[in-house]
Amino acid sequence: MALTPPDATALTELFAGDYYISEDLTGAIAAESFFNLVHLETVTKVDLTRSKLEWARESRSEVQLRDVRNLAAGGYDRSYVEQWTRHLALEAVWREVGDG
Repeated sequence: MALTPPDATALTELFAGDYYISEDLTGAIAAESFFNLVHLETVTKVDLTRSKLEWARESRSEVQLRDVRNLAAGGYDRSYVEQWTRHLALEAVWREVGDG
């Protein structure tokens, strides 16, 4: 699918609410890079956060860390996330994000 930066607004309006959409969608489209568009009924926000923390631990990717910050900014079950970050040894990355 060929997208242009102006398509970001239409995509955001079309998918808002039921999908997690990367914060810098316009920039990703302009750079012909990757962006996230994840159906929230398919994966829970906590699952997505956990996955991104695992990727960030391995890659040190600022993109993954930024995505986790954006997910956390929308609210989450803090005790549940902290339980799983401890269990999966993701505490250091979670602290790096600034919520741990």
